[in-house]
This record gives sequence, structure tokens and C-alpha cells, in this order.
Amino acid sequence: MPDQTKPITELVTAARATLKSITQDPAASDADKRAAFETYEDLLLLIGGDAMADYEGRTAALAGMIAELTAFTKGVKVKNPITAKLDTLTKLADKAVDLFKIEKTAAKNG
Repeated sequence: MPDQTKPITELVTAARATLKSITQDPAASDADKRAAFETYEDLLLLIGGDAMADYEGRTAALAGMIAELTAFTKGVKVKNPITAKLDTLTKLADKAVDLFKIEKTAAKNG
């Protein structure tokens, strides 16, 4: 089973870029901007240090990412121009679920 560190890191980087764009979007509400910034920061913490060194760390990072992105996308109350960005984050969360399943399978076959 190939190491999933790079795709996970790329996924988190893409999610963080989308979240950062929301923090700078004049169409986003102040509450959405704050939530996007907090999620942006939290995602960095998920992959920092030795978090990606083994499958337990990678699955924990993916589970955290899924939870963070799901909470953020469900927390946005109003449909507005950032809706397309929410769709992007939802797709990234779905990819995180797929990588999570790969990591769990690797752990079982260890």
C-alpha cells in the first residue's frame, strides 16, 4: 500500500486555500469569515509535527479534516456567492473519506 501522506497533505492544502479565499471574500458574512479562518487554522494543526508519520496519524488527520469541513459547510446558513466554495470543500471532504478508507484498509492489512 503506497504512503498516502502526499495526497492527504495536498487535500489539506487545497481545503486551506479554499477556506482562505472565503476569509477574503467580500460576499462572505463576518461569521462565515471567522469560521473559515478557525477551520483554516485547525487543518494546519491536523498535519503538523509527526501527525503524518504513521497510519494512525494519517487516519486521525483525515477524520479531523472530515469533521472540520463538514462542520464548517453545515454551519454556513445563507446561500450566497461562497456556495460554490462550499461545494469545493464538500468534494474535498469526500476525497478525505476515500483516503481514510485506504488508510484503514492498510492498517488492517498492516
